[in-house]
Amino acid sequence: MGLEKLDINFKNCYGINNLEFEFDFSQKGTRRSNVHAIYASNGVMKSSFAETFRDLSRGEKPSDRIFPERKTICRVKDQNGTSLKEEQIYVIAPYDDLFESDKVSLLVAKRELKDRYDIIHQEIYEKREKLLEALKIFSKIRNPEDIEQIISSTFGGTDFLLSLYNLEECISSFNSDDLSKYSYSDIFNNKIIDFLKIEENRRLLAEYIDKYNELIEKSDFLRKGLFTHNNASNVSNSLKSNGFFLAEHSVVLKSRTGENQINSDKDFNKIIDTEKEKIFSNKELMTKFNSLDKAITKNEDLRKFRKLLENNKELIPELMDLGKLNKKMWLSYLKKEEGIYLELINKYKSGKREIEVIVSEAKKEISDWDHVIDKFNDRFFVPFKIEIVNKDDVILKGDVETLEFIFEDSKGSKNTTKSEIKSILSTGEKKALYILDIIYEIEARKKTNQETVFIIDDIADSFDYKNKYAILEYLMDISKEDFFYEIILTHNFDFFRTINSRLIPHYNCHIAERTESAVQLKTVKSKSEIQRPFKDWIKNLSEVEHYSVAIIPFLRNIIEYTRDTNDPNYLNLTSMLHHKDNTRNLKISDLELILIKEFNEPNLKLENGDEKILDSILEFSDEFSCLNQLSLDQKIVLSMGIRLSAEHLMIQLINDPDFVKGIKGPQTGKLFEKYKKLPNSDNYTIKLLEKVNLMTPENIHLNSFMYEPIIDLSSDHLCKLYKDLKILNQSIL
Repeated sequence: MGLEKLDINFKNCYGINNLEFEFDFSQKGTRRSNVHAIYASNGVMKSSFAETFRDLSRGEKPSDRIFPERKTICRVKDQNGTSLKEEQIYVIAPYDDLFESDKVSLLVAKRELKDRYDIIHQEIYEKREKLLEALKIFSKIRNPEDIEQIISSTFGGTDFLLSLYNLEECISSFNSDDLSKYSYSDIFNNKIIDFLKIEENRRLLAEYIDKYNELIEKSDFLRKGLFTHNNASNVSNSLKSNGFFLAEHSVVLKSRTGENQINSDKDFNKIIDTEKEKIFSNKELMTKFNSLDKAITKNEDLRKFRKLLENNKELIPELMDLGKLNKKMWLSYLKKEEGIYLELINKYKSGKREIEVIVSEAKKEISDWDHVIDKFNDRFFVPFKIEIVNKDDVILKGDVETLEFIFEDSKGSKNTTKSEIKSILSTGEKKALYILDIIYEIEARKKTNQETVFIIDDIADSFDYKNKYAILEYLMDISKEDFFYEIILTHNFDFFRTINSRLIPHYNCHIAERTESAVQLKTVKSKSEIQRPFKDWIKNLSEVEHYSVAIIPFLRNIIEYTRDTNDPNYLNLTSMLHHKDNTRNLKISDLELILIKEFNEPNLKLENGDEKILDSILEFSDEFSCLNQLSLDQKIVLSMGIRLSAEHLMIQLINDPDFVKGIKGPQTGKLFEKYKKLPNSDNYTIKLLEKVNLMTPENIHLNSFMYEPIIDLSSDHLCKLYKDLKILNQSIL
């Protein structure tokens, strides 16, 4: 069935004291029934409205920031009384410089490519984790990422799996000293490496190694580089684990003096231990070790390292070449876990072949985000074109897309990145780029059929007209989706009018006004109310009595722009807007004659022809000043009443007929400047008159766009200003 009604009730939400309204999305078959627009001048409710919905979308509770102790009510329910869920709300801010969509990888046409890719990588990942757990035990390195980085850099690669893959043959043939009993972190740390960099320490180490090698050469059984203590231990362990001696086999060890037949692992180890003892008990070697030991003990941080060397003197020769030692240690670990290693490599090899096929297919893939980029390039006016350069990684790995920005002119082209481009773009161009990320988010919701109410907060603000229409065109696109609903907020009346003319009917357009106790949304009664009010007023001059008054500023401007300011009709209309010599004598019948001539309406007949224009304006102003909400035409009439009341007040207080008669040009401002200089002028009256100058424009302009300053004026403020002036006028009678 979908969303038909959206009932909101906000109290004390970010400055909104009270707002209750029902948005109707049920007008099926009508033009864009799932879109509503709200025009709200600055400070009325727009940002507060969006902020409240943003909290709801995050599962947070709105509040009043100025008065947090006030009880907050925030209800947003559908036609069944069910509250909207977090995922059903998406708020689009006017601009967020830090926002980047993470939904790009969701916009893939052939989902099976990514699904198969993910399965292969998951299988490889599981084998990889198993190997890393084993390597953590050997190396005593806690962070698996550190192990990956060390192995990659040790064996000259940048990719962990590729580095392991390239080691397969090396591990298979590895028969060097087994160093797996040593922990990597016990040797390769900054303190030890710094110690070994010191020249004196390296000299002592070299002297020890030279003597050690000399003793190895003289050994009965050991051979330098061929059969060391470690090799002997490996052989012993292998023979024992394979039951060699238990099967009554024997080995022959050749010494320099003859052959020794070995029939048990106990005998084998005894011979090797005897050789080690002979070497390491050598007085000269022990002296050199003691010299090295003294250098180590000077540093309290190396105590653990000293103990390691004291118990494993055969490790000392390896320290002269740390690079080689590094490789031997990791190869020893991998050799120890060769079974787990081969499981990973075999899975990697088989998966690698299939992944290559998938990547090839992914590069050919035409996806939804291709269309997003094309749509952006075609519709938005920016000085660059955009391309995605890592399409296969976005599709398969879920990487963030890498956008390339291409600038072209008659002399050539230049490619640059998103981070580089932001420093050279204008604010409008940056906002256009922000729209691209918003489109990604929306298209991702479209792909999953996610029912969504979009709260769109002045997204077109600060754009030039070309890009405003591009945004409007996209809003029209998404309004075609049955499960998308839009509430568009704007403080730009021209954009509000454009939304109405191109996108939605007038009864889905609302104008927000703030009173002391609440925010009210006034639904537009007719299209002409916001599109062509003058034409509507002219058409109904006889039917709606105050239209003939509201049209006075408009008609006066037409004469000013098309003829001469000395035109009699222009002068009489001016006297209806300002206190002139003939103001009190002008009647409704005088206005009727002007309207008949200017609008070519020979049959026009206004009521109460003998009534004075000034009295009529003030009577309408009295009536309108008691209303809660005012339409544009009512605001114009009330603004006229305010200005006439203000001029009357100042003329009475100045009490200088010659000065008033001699005024040329803008009359209200000159009267105000004269009044301020009077010795008996008071602050209250001055402040009240300053409000008149601020709130009622000196010239009300020709087209409806330029009526925006009056539309922005709060009905409450206009009504109060008129009443205050009326009281002040009565006080001086």
